[in-house]
Amino acid sequence: MIIASLRMAALLARHERPYLLSDAHKINIIFIMAVPLIRRLILSVHSAPLALSNRVRRLIYQATYTGMKETDLLLGHFARVHLPHLTDTDLDDFEALLDAGDPAILAWVMGNDPLPEVYDTPVFHLIKEFKKEQ
Repeated sequence: MIIASLRMAALLARHERPYLLSDAHKINIIFIMAVPLIRRLILSVHSAPLALSNRVRRLIYQATYTGMKETDLLLGHFARVHLPHLTDTDLDDFEALLDAGDPAILAWVMGNDPLPEVYDTPVFHLIKEFKKEQ
């Protein structure tokens, strides 16, 4: 706000007769100057990117482009939301699950086929909970 006030003062100083400007015009000048600053502040706070490792970025990409649209949507969205916060062991489990193939993953998540013990991991249960929430 201080910067906007300084910019407004500079604009008013450049005006031949700043005392002739209406209050509405002065407010408009402040608004015009403040909007970009507020926008930058909001974007810097809410969209601060997490420092993602190359492995996490690769897994997010693989999960988003698995081959079947249904699993792309489910696993891609899950990966973007959850993978940055998972441990290395959980990432290993997720990577092994991706290697199982789309039809199998979809059947296990939907409950159509029994889940093999190898893939019965906390990550798989997190995916099932994530699907229920969607």
